[in-house]
Amino acid sequence: MIKYPSWDSFACKYPNSKEETFEALCRFLFKERFHLGDSLPYFKNHPGNETDVVKVGDEVIGFQSKFFDYGINFDKILDSMRQARVNHPDQTKYIIYTNKEFGCSYAKKDTGSKDLKPKGQKRIEQEAQNLNLSLEWMFGDNILDVVSKNELAYHIFFDLDSDLLHLPEYLDKLNELYSKSIHDSFRIRGKAYTLDRTDFVRKIAESVREGKNCMLVGESGVGKSVITKKYFLEYKSNTVFLYLNAAQFESNDLSTLFGYDRRYDIESILSYFKSAPKKVIILDSVEKIVNIHNKILFKQLVF
Repeated sequence: MIKYPSWDSFACKYPNSKEETFEALCRFLFKERFHLGDSLPYFKNHPGNETDVVKVGDEVIGFQSKFFDYGINFDKILDSMRQARVNHPDQTKYIIYTNKEFGCSYAKKDTGSKDLKPKGQKRIEQEAQNLNLSLEWMFGDNILDVVSKNELAYHIFFDLDSDLLHLPEYLDKLNELYSKSIHDSFRIRGKAYTLDRTDFVRKIAESVREGKNCMLVGESGVGKSVITKKYFLEYKSNTVFLYLNAAQFESNDLSTLFGYDRRYDIESILSYFKSAPKKVIILDSVEKIVNIHNKILFKQLVF
């Protein structure tokens, strides 16, 4: 269940890494907004923008994240915006994510002015015009509104009872360990040999691209697990994998199933997989499913 998030919860969850984690949050929201998947190149200390710019229609868009403990630092934003223009001369739009917002500037009675923008904000917006950049603000409450509609973002960055930020790391370790447990070579007189499984891997990849389930059938020891390992190793860089032996479903909860030291509920796990553009579940020894007494966990995860 999602509660409306707060910056107090965010700061409490990440007291020693607020700026870095806020940048990760903004990068997540930016990718979600423009449907970028994981294809968003960036470098550490990327100049001006947090990542490389992206082309969306006629716009070339970049963003900057600025977490402040107190008020907005105008000079930091101005400096980043100028760097963005120097390093990305083709950029047309600049999105600024910040956890803070400007205070209202009250009009003076003797002028009759109705412009409520504070001087600092007007200064930044004027500089954006000078740099020929369209400027968009994502203030603190704007960000919270977006997060309140995104279950995965909420659980990772704001939910104090969830540890989903580390879930990809746990999954990678689990998959790698399971993969390493499968021997894909044999030795004859001290020399190692492997069999070419390329054709099988290609057929699995075709089935996955078409959204089909794929079953490998054969006698024990003919190499079914080796084929799935080869497929996993070839496509793990751009696919979220869940690599399990069917016997593991005798477990009573997801945390034990995955071997985690933190408990995860089914909604949190599924929200993570739902957000992944490409995901594959590999079930080894699937025939053991029929002998499992409690099939609820299997049905929750697979169906």
